[in-house]
Amino acid sequence: MSIVKGEPFVAILNHGDASSGESVTSDEGGLFRSGSLTAVALAADEYLEVHSIQVVSAVGGAVHVFAGADNNAGAGETLVRGTVAANGGLVQELKPPHVCKAAHQVYAKAPVGDIDVVIRGGIRRQTVSGARASWKA
Repeated sequence: MSIVKGEPFVAILNHGDASSGESVTSDEGGLFRSGSLTAVALAADEYLEVHSIQVVSAVGGAVHVFAGADNNAGAGETLVRGTVAANGGLVQELKPPHVCKAAHQVYAKAPVGDIDVVIRGGIRRQTVSGARASWKA
């Protein structure tokens, strides 16, 4: 078990077609701060520290979960990638956690069919100098 630094969050995506890449901020998902039922967007100076990922795919096939500025994964943005069986899934605990770039969201790509993604970690904030410090309220 890893200790979550920053404000805990859960990001959820439940989508019927993630073949072109869907964000947790889409209509079928959300990024939620600890204890909140209201989805939020990250501020320009906030970033995610991802500790765990759970993926279930109804049709199976190649699954790619990444954190980026758009629905195309760039260098260093992959959180987890693999092939799962129909109605199968994967669970990945990241040690050390994956530190995303500021304001980047989590995306998932998978074959056409239902996919469920749950991601947990911490929301942290950069300091004025751009250094990545502990969460500041």
